[in-house]
Amino acid sequence: MFFMCMSSLSIEEDRSSFEKLYMEYRGLMYSVAVNVLHDQHLAEDAVHNAFLKISNHVKKISSMDCHKTKAFMVIVVRNTSIDLYNRRKKTPLLFPGDTEPMTPGGEPVEDTVCDRIEIEELREKIGLLPEIYREVLILRCVHEFSGREISKILNINEATVRKRLERARERLLTISGKEAVCHA
Repeated sequence: MFFMCMSSLSIEEDRSSFEKLYMEYRGLMYSVAVNVLHDQHLAEDAVHNAFLKISNHVKKISSMDCHKTKAFMVIVVRNTSIDLYNRRKKTPLLFPGDTEPMTPGGEPVEDTVCDRIEIEELREKIGLLPEIYREVLILRCVHEFSGREISKILNINEATVRKRLERARERLLTISGKEAVCHA
C-alpha cells in the first residue's frame, strides 16, 4: 500500500512528506478505523484508502506535526471508515422467513433509508456552520471523541471545546429549528 501511494507522487519532496505522514499517523489512523469498523482487516483497507486520498493532497499539508494535520488525518480515515462501513451495509440481506430486506446490522432497509435522509439533511446544515464549530461538532458527534481528546487533537483548551460545541448546537438549532442535535 505504502509503495503504491509513493509511486503516485511525482516530486521527491512530496514523497518525503508522504513518508513522514505515513510513519507519524498510521498507528493513530488504524486505531480510529478499528474503532469505527470493529474489524482489523476492514480497518487496514480503510487506512489504505485514506492514505490514497491523502496522497492527492500532500502538497497542501504545511506541517507534519500540528493539530490541523492530525485532525485532518483523523477525519479522513474516520470518514473513509464510515464510507466503507456504509457500503458494506447497503447490501440488503433477506433471510428465510423474513418479509422485509434487512441490513447486515439487522435493521429493516426502509428504516435505514429514512435515517440516511435525515443524516444527509443534518450534514447539509452542519456544512453551513463556521469551520471552528463544524470541526468540533464533527469530532464529537460523528467521531465520538471526548472533549479531552478533541482538545488534544485541535490543541485547544477543553473549555474552548465545550464552548464551541455549545455554540455549534445553538447555531444548528437556529438553522434547523429542531430541539436536539447531538447528545454530547
